[in-house]
Amino acid sequence: MAIVRLSHDGNGMLERTRVVANRTEAQCSLDTTDFPNGCEVGSIVAVDKAAGLVKLSGSLKGVLANTERTPDQYKPGLKEYKVPKGGMAVVLFMDKGEEIITNTVCYDNTEFASEAAFITALEGVKTTALYGIQDATTGAIKVTATATDAPFVVVKKTTVPDGQTAVKFIAISDL
Repeated sequence: MAIVRLSHDGNGMLERTRVVANRTEAQCSLDTTDFPNGCEVGSIVAVDKAAGLVKLSGSLKGVLANTERTPDQYKPGLKEYKVPKGGMAVVLFMDKGEEIITNTVCYDNTEFASEAAFITALEGVKTTALYGIQDATTGAIKVTATATDAPFVVVKKTTVPDGQTAVKFIAISDL
């Protein structure tokens, strides 16, 4: 068993396609133990408000939704940004029915033998449902055919603004 990231150039991206962003946490920093190299937007993370940290595990979960900062005018774009180690994080808490698009997505290669098989499964979600859960190691949204405890269902295969493959998710339960 190996977790494989959806192929993409740069860092993960997040689009809030149908989200009322009035439930966010923006006063906690990334835990440097859980995220020694920073964290990509679109990841499922947990807020430990008492400790002032955003971690991989915990009971208060949301989606990392920082707005990109582009420090180099010659490298613009969402894919050039991720929240740095120890950086302040913006966590979006989603309600049922809200939608996001992200390429911060992974899959288990025992469930989908190759990226081509994974893409084929994404294209067939109208007939065979797929779900999104947190990958416990990275926080990326792991696509699976198992509905148990899944906070997201896959709506469709789509793209992010620069044309890279992404997945549209709808929240079906609390994270």
